[in-house]
Amino acid sequence: MGRARGHKRKSRREIRTVLVLAALVCVLGAAIVWARGRDPRGLRPPPLSPELQARIESPENAAHVLVQALYLLPGDNPLPQKYPVPDKPGELRLFETESGSIARALDIWAPDDAPEIAARIEQCRPALDKAREAFDAPYFLFPAQDANVRRPMLEILVLHFRIACRHAWEIRGEQETALESLFDGVRVCRLLQQDGTIRFLTTIQEEERSLWTLLGTYLEQSGDAATLNRAFEGMLRLGEPPQPDYAHMIDAEWQAYYAETERIRSEDSSGGFNLRRLLYVRWRTQRLRAFIEHRGEWQECVALPYPRLEKTLDAAPVEMAGELKEYDSLGYQLCVARFAAANCTAAYRQVLLLALLELHRLDQGQYPETLAEAAAGRLETVPEDPFTGTAFQYHPATPERLLVSPGPGKPPQAYRRPETTWRAEVVKGVVSVERINTKE
Repeated sequence: MGRARGHKRKSRREIRTVLVLAALVCVLGAAIVWARGRDPRGLRPPPLSPELQARIESPENAAHVLVQALYLLPGDNPLPQKYPVPDKPGELRLFETESGSIARALDIWAPDDAPEIAARIEQCRPALDKAREAFDAPYFLFPAQDANVRRPMLEILVLHFRIACRHAWEIRGEQETALESLFDGVRVCRLLQQDGTIRFLTTIQEEERSLWTLLGTYLEQSGDAATLNRAFEGMLRLGEPPQPDYAHMIDAEWQAYYAETERIRSEDSSGGFNLRRLLYVRWRTQRLRAFIEHRGEWQECVALPYPRLEKTLDAAPVEMAGELKEYDSLGYQLCVARFAAANCTAAYRQVLLLALLELHRLDQGQYPETLAEAAAGRLETVPEDPFTGTAFQYHPATPERLLVSPGPGKPPQAYRRPETTWRAEVVKGVVSVERINTKE
């Protein structure tokens, strides 16, 4: 009798287990059917017009021209050389322009690398010339299928324009050629800013800012009125960095999320990880839709002179508050993009003013008393600090911090005019470093 009861209890447990498993299978199957079959029109971005689609597919699209230029770049990089580290006997490191290298820290080229750099630039010349053709293209629109693939790779073109600039200025002493390469790099950045997601646009704005920083360093060291005038006139022709269209950026994010959703739906054959990824992307799309519905209020948030996260939270609709606090969320990335745009604008304006100040110093033998005095006859108005909406802090008596854009809550960001600089030479494989006094 006891055995029969035990057997009956065991059978009931097995039945319950089977029922639970069956229920889980049914739920999973229903989720798959829901994910595959649910009408996504409520989250679908507005369809592209036939005219817009035709422009995207047109070979005259500047994006296609830049992609063609990318294919012309050589596939292999020259092998960097290693040199002894100053003040560290026996230690070798690479002399190159990558971040963290000695060359970047000292802002120099290793002289023995000059032939390899020249050869590399010569190999890249067809790609750079092709990229210049995109400047005359009538529009710039990225094909949706290339959005996540091409954009990061196109940063390589900006890098090569910067390398060509540095080589012309620092090794060959051809300032005019260097300025042309630098301004062409800025033009590529501005082409890429016309279309794309928030992360990509923020990266490109940082690339343009680095180019202006490089130019500012050169202008401080130039001492040549003709070069300063060419740089100033070239900057005026380019104009200020374009302000991002945040409504367009949100639409671009929406298109990207929807394209990712459709890609996962088409590739999901197992119903495992891809299903979870699909549901996650759909959830992100729904949250993005909330931003679209409150776009008017959000535009007011990002229009703040300096969108610190706390101020943005105060001005944003209640529905967005949670999203803005989360790192890597759309709202947080929009705040970062707004700061990057202001930072890029500040760099442009500072270098523009720096050229005027250096021209005045060469002509009069000293810096002017005010920025207005330097801009007289050349600019109608003196550019303001985009972070504060007020004049830049100007310190003619302390040229090591000549122009400062403080920005509330941030450490001062200055174009420094150091009293000393470094010179390094490689002699028979040994690096010697010395300080040079540049104080007048």
